[in-house]
Amino acid sequence: MIVGSHGTTPAEKSWIDASADPAKAALCVPLAAAFNRLDAALLAPILSEGCVYESQSAIEGMRGKAEVLGYLGEKFATLRAADAVHLTTAELAADPGGKPCVLLRQRSSIYGRPGLGALAGFFRVFPAGADGRLGRMMLVTSVPPPGLCRGDGLFPGLSENAVRLAREFEGERVPLNEEVTFILFAMPRVLACDEMARDLRDLIVEYTPAKIRLVTPRNREACLEHGVTGFPTLLITWRGATVRALDGYHTNDQVREALADLFQP
Repeated sequence: MIVGSHGTTPAEKSWIDASADPAKAALCVPLAAAFNRLDAALLAPILSEGCVYESQSAIEGMRGKAEVLGYLGEKFATLRAADAVHLTTAELAADPGGKPCVLLRQRSSIYGRPGLGALAGFFRVFPAGADGRLGRMMLVTSVPPPGLCRGDGLFPGLSENAVRLAREFEGERVPLNEEVTFILFAMPRVLACDEMARDLRDLIVEYTPAKIRLVTPRNREACLEHGVTGFPTLLITWRGATVRALDGYHTNDQVREALADLFQP
């Protein structure tokens, strides 16, 4: 069994053994640890020479161990520089089909109580062959929805205290003024998008003087700028920067609840 240089804790070993696919589960542990520690070197022992990295939000993937490690090394360096602002955490989980996966969350800001952040996607892993090394990893960002994954509460590479502190982190609140914009990314003639757009026009009155903006997939530049790949997605921006991201359909009550900690009283 390939476990990488991270090794496994007793709880992680139990998770692997109880998994629907222990071979894939064993690859999930070092993959999650690499994201939690922002250390691509943890993946070096488990990647096959011809491994492939793919993402639903990217047109082309990467092929080859050196290229994949180089890409992740650069990505992790960027996240380290952002520190708590874009904290990324990786949790061992089961995908909508019950197979082991790695569930990613990322903060969009440190305002309010962002906790671990919003769901960013989940990794599906595929062994390369008999030696059990990682041959392919796919970052799923939209289909099936990451929100359908079931997290198991294990964060390889992070202590329980570190996870608790991240969950309880509290930053400053945003002033509710003209510099706040509710940006709804919505696909026309899709029921969930149409309903959320209609309801949001009523809700925005409660957040006066904030503005509202509707963006469709035809505005490819705006979608790429904000990294939006699923619809509907609601971004709250302040002075042009995203301070809260809500993926998927939300009722007005759910939006209120999600923003309860964000704005100054």
